[in-house]
Amino acid sequence: MRYPCLTLFLCILLLLGGCASAVDERGNAILAAAAADGVQPEKPYGLTAAFQDGSIAVVDENSSDMLNKIPLSEDEYALFLSMTDDSHGCLLYCSSPAAGIMMKHLYITEDRWATYEEKDLSSLIDGYPTSLSALSTDHIYIGTQMRSNGYLFETTDGGGQWQPVTVDDEYYRYGYVLPVCGDDHTLYALLEYPDSLTDTSAYVLCRHAGASAAWEKIGSFVPEDFGEPQTYYVSDGYLYIADSRGTQYQVRLP
Repeated sequence: MRYPCLTLFLCILLLLGGCASAVDERGNAILAAAAADGVQPEKPYGLTAAFQDGSIAVVDENSSDMLNKIPLSEDEYALFLSMTDDSHGCLLYCSSPAAGIMMKHLYITEDRWATYEEKDLSSLIDGYPTSLSALSTDHIYIGTQMRSNGYLFETTDGGGQWQPVTVDDEYYRYGYVLPVCGDDHTLYALLEYPDSLTDTSAYVLCRHAGASAAWEKIGSFVPEDFGEPQTYYVSDGYLYIADSRGTQYQVRLP
């Protein structure tokens, strides 16, 4: 039996989630969470990006065609792919951090990776990226592990200039921006902070509906025995999230 107290904890969360007055110590509505299986989002427009022989291989999973191989001058560490449609998208490459320095390169395509433009973001994005989500090839968000400037970054000019995004004055340690949700360009972000009651990580879920809208907090949850989030996406009214240990949750959206 895995994690004996997990079932009780989730039942409490579910009960609290059904009460309009249930809030955490920060005043956020407590979101209902439950264990989930098979947290596997669809690949962005059928594409995957992976390290291969000193390059980044962008592959069409449906046809198995190699669309492009992007050469690397640094080591193989982290990749984040976000497509806005079949042809347009962005790819973020990060090298291993060395003495606090991480190389970050953004690749942008408008022809399904037949060609691409490269931009060096190493001096523009503080912290270590955790995620990437593009509303368009001009309007892009990057989530980061916070260092000095913030936990989310935004560009509206295709990566030339980046601004830190703050949702409120609370302290957060990590930001995760989720893939774009549907055709309405709704974005979600997870902001991680230390929970004062359990001394574990808690998460605030924020929503950004439309290019001119402000980020709004819609609730929080405290998963038990949870590691670093690895997979996260929104589908059919739920947030699905899986961590580095294989623990998986679904959270009902308000």
